[in-house]
Amino acid sequence: MPSQLVKKTCQNCDEPYEVYPSRAVRSRYCSLKCTHGGHRAGCPVNCERCGQEFYRAPSYGFHRFCSSRCSTADRAGANSPAWKGGKVSYWCDQCGAEVKRRPGDVRWQHVLCSRDCQSAWQSENLVGPNSPIWQGGKPGSGVYFRAQRGEALRLADYQCERCGFSEIEYQKKYGKGLDVHHIRPYTDFTPGDPAVHDIENLRALCRACHIREERMVGVS
Repeated sequence: MPSQLVKKTCQNCDEPYEVYPSRAVRSRYCSLKCTHGGHRAGCPVNCERCGQEFYRAPSYGFHRFCSSRCSTADRAGANSPAWKGGKVSYWCDQCGAEVKRRPGDVRWQHVLCSRDCQSAWQSENLVGPNSPIWQGGKPGSGVYFRAQRGEALRLADYQCERCGFSEIEYQKKYGKGLDVHHIRPYTDFTPGDPAVHDIENLRALCRACHIREERMVGVS
């Protein structure tokens, strides 16, 4: 009953409240919120970044920010102890466009603004002796075979030596050039032997005839 309630004053918010006599001696707070607030030994302060009020416990006496987001933002850019001036202007070595980069992000002596420029620059500058995987231009390499392939097609008058299909018609129909077949397969030669690409061992064929030739000699 209301007449049986005991009036008390909350020790956290100083507001009056009523409790039953059985709780009157031990009760000190009017609500759970005030109970939590009363158990705190710190004080409210304002965030130095956003100005929002937050509670700072004694064990966090040096905290100046309400959240990790405000703390990180306060140390970003020119406020960072590692600040080195921000992004610097560079110029793309391929197209000449201006590029903004942090000095720490430029780990290579060449600056390229995009993957397209990177691919184009590498195609022009990292070939032959300038390539990091250059092995001296051995005759058995792909560069040598491409040269021999072109010669084999020229000697065959750019036609399949088995069915007479011209390379021009073949490209129109299939979107690619004629094959060049090795009469003696790679397995008959030691690795890197330039003789595998000798003109006498090459034959210009369309894809269908190439497959037939390889089946005849047991090459899958």
